[in-house]
Amino acid sequence: TLTVYAKTNSINVWQADSIINDSELIVDFNTGDNLITDIWVKADPIEAKQEFEWIVSDPTVAEVTTPNQYGIYNIIMLKEGEADIIVRACDKTDVQATFTVIGHYSVTDMEITGPATGEITAGVSTQLELTYGPENATYKEFTWSSDNEDVATVDQNGVVTPNPEITERTDGIIYADYSKDGH
Repeated sequence: TLTVYAKTNSINVWQADSIINDSELIVDFNTGDNLITDIWVKADPIEAKQEFEWIVSDPTVAEVTTPNQYGIYNIIMLKEGEADIIVRACDKTDVQATFTVIGHYSVTDMEITGPATGEITAGVSTQLELTYGPENATYKEFTWSSDNEDVATVDQNGVVTPNPEITERTDGIIYADYSKDGH
């Protein structure tokens, strides 16, 4: 018997209801979210051969299992880090899809402390301190911001400077935002 397949035009990699081609799949070791993630792959057109080669840039960070009976693959995160994953069609067409898995320990607790956690005096700068947990958090990058710079500004070291022209009680909120490239 001879089976004829259509030429692969594109590949889509799915997680839940979303295509994850050219995107990042975030794995949080604190919560256990996505430590093992179900994904599936489809070559277009549907008549194309549905067999794929998987290339993981760092196999110590993540691995891809063989598909189960329903065609679902598992991405298994092995440790903290990043790995690019390439899914290539096995029909000699050079068609592929790529995505990145990122395993990290997220910041789960944050507290702003210092003399300025209550009322502060107009025109008098005050240093805020930021503590966070867990200690093994992967990304420890924070951005300070003020909800109203007419009331007070804050620099990236946590120094709050209230507007010296304010003569009556005025409320303002200072934020410490945790992010790693928007995560």
